[in-house]
Amino acid sequence: MKFQQLINTMLQFHEIPLGNELQIVGRVKAMGRAGWPEGVNAGKGQRVSYTLEQLADIYIVLELASLGITQQRAIEIAELNRSAIFEAIQTGGEVTIKVPRVFGEARSRWHFRLRVPNLLSVWEGFNPPVNALPPRQPAEPQPASL
Repeated sequence: MKFQQLINTMLQFHEIPLGNELQIVGRVKAMGRAGWPEGVNAGKGQRVSYTLEQLADIYIVLELASLGITQQRAIEIAELNRSAIFEAIQTGGEVTIKVPRVFGEARSRWHFRLRVPNLLSVWEGFNPPVNALPPRQPAEPQPASL
């Protein structure tokens, strides 16, 4: 998935009308500059292709940011809950997000339920599996010209 496809997907899921995408673009670029998710800050002139895991990470951080959680804290929460989030995005549904205590205690202080869309189907729409592509038809021989 390319950057513009990622932005359009986030606009759709967060119900932001076209023309108001600067906030999402700014947040996604800020995450990239912060080096999160890993592998998206390729540098100038290099195109990034987002994986399903990166799509899920970005979706969750943007969702948490819409609840008023700072970007850095949202990244920490997403990393803590990565396996549960990834399981939920493959089918769509709800996931219980655990929020760690401020001072790094092992037990979660509170949690909440978050509905996530089926990001797997969206990602596959932009990145079809290789075996799903139609078989290549052999080229028909061209008649010899005189």
